[in-house]
Amino acid sequence: MVAGSATNVTKQQINYLCKNESVSQISLPPLALATADSNLVKQQAIEAVSNVLTDSETNIIVLETAVSGPRLNLADVEANRGFEKGQAAANINAALSEIVKNSLAATQQPIKGIYMTGGDTVVSTLKTLGASGISLIDYVIPQTDLVRIIGGTYDGTVIIGKGGLTGKEDTALVDVERIFQEAAKK
Repeated sequence: MVAGSATNVTKQQINYLCKNESVSQISLPPLALATADSNLVKQQAIEAVSNVLTDSETNIIVLETAVSGPRLNLADVEANRGFEKGQAAANINAALSEIVKNSLAATQQPIKGIYMTGGDTVVSTLKTLGASGISLIDYVIPQTDLVRIIGGTYDGTVIIGKGGLTGKEDTALVDVERIFQEAAKK
């Protein structure tokens, strides 16, 4: 699971999901990602994912930047760094996408799917994974789509893309269960 959304709705959903014993949460420092000072953070995140997959009974890994800590004011970051509007968010999404790509490439474990929240996070991750498109399987709830990746190394991989303001407290859990169900059909 990749949480690029920093909304309170997403935070509630992740907190609810993380009550499950088979979930490991990896919190990433948003300022390092937003300012593109993130090479060390990205490497540590990839190692953390690898360690979780190797050393535990974890079924779900949550990568997040805004659940366990305070929400970063991206406009302030951009003003302080002289960035154009939107650059801090783009940097976060680019870093998260690289972490996902490199974590997938490094693991020997079968990956059932990817759950992403935040529209820009979905687009960035799909581009980074080399997808040429997506094939709709189902609408789980409004603004929450179950699809398969078309093209690239991860062709056929099941994903869910969800808007950051969409759903109820249990939506992330329901969505992840749908990924497992759909992956079992392949």
